[in-house]
Amino acid sequence: MPNRKLLAVAIAGIITCGYFIRPHDSQSLVTNNVAAQQATAVNEQIYRQSNTLFPAHALPASLADIKHGVVLQVDEDGNLIVNSHTHDLFEFYLSAMGEEPLEQILIRIRHDIEQQLTSVAKDQAFLLLKNFVDYKVELSSLSTDLKSQASPGLELLKLQKAQVSSLRAHYFSPNTYQAFFQQEEDYDDFMLSQLEINQNPHLDAIQKSQQIDALLDQLPEEIKRVRRTASRHGELFQTANNMRSNGASNEDIYQLRARSLGDEAATALAELDVKRSLWQQRLSHYAQQRDAILDSGLSDQDSLQAIDALINLNFSHPEIVRVKALDHTL
Repeated sequence: MPNRKLLAVAIAGIITCGYFIRPHDSQSLVTNNVAAQQATAVNEQIYRQSNTLFPAHALPASLADIKHGVVLQVDEDGNLIVNSHTHDLFEFYLSAMGEEPLEQILIRIRHDIEQQLTSVAKDQAFLLLKNFVDYKVELSSLSTDLKSQASPGLELLKLQKAQVSSLRAHYFSPNTYQAFFQQEEDYDDFMLSQLEINQNPHLDAIQKSQQIDALLDQLPEEIKRVRRTASRHGELFQTANNMRSNGASNEDIYQLRARSLGDEAATALAELDVKRSLWQQRLSHYAQQRDAILDSGLSDQDSLQAIDALINLNFSHPEIVRVKALDHTL
């Protein structure tokens, strides 16, 4: 039976994110050139270690009760079989960036690999991990450079996709490239083509609809299935919001979700609702205390110090990053 927390995270991702022309990877590994150099050095150091170290601490909170479920595979000659699950294993641990340092994350991944593989396949997985992290570091720098350019029009999106594809081709063999990224790139191609059709001034609404339908027919069946699932969850999300606005109870919302998704998914979403509600309450309480500080007559410097102390007192390290990013909207 699927892990309940993982199911909730997956559903939330489908509802709130969706595809667009961007690297669909875990959070950025670096924020500037200095951090990029440090991350590359750490990656090189861990790769060259002859013995795999044991993780020094328990899993970070975000991963504590989740099982990734990835079983690494080898062929009859003992070589690593690279597939999308290999990518999922790396991303599972890298998603904890911000909760623990890169060095500890790499040790965790290598330890996991060593528990599953031996000999040639293990060494191949270690090298693939090193290349993947080097790629992620350079991808972070590339994303930062692209964000500094003009507004994301169609031509800039095409440029971004071409540069990301070129970067991937540099770090990975054609087989690994296809296993890790092909489905994502197929959908990105579809999104770009759809955007180009919608922006074509020479097509009327009917012609645009016909051309987009033709594009949809060309999508692989797996991507069509993801689109149908995302659409269904999106409609369900909007229906639940409308019901809640009209005074529906938590039980009403649960029954709506259970009829569409099943009891387990409905329970997972109910738990997610509670967590989001508590998070919003904490943010609201912080905003009230922050405003009181700002209205207290303290100097600007003293106010900033008091607000920083308030944030550090009430939020964990990963939460602090989110609070500071949201602060101007509270």
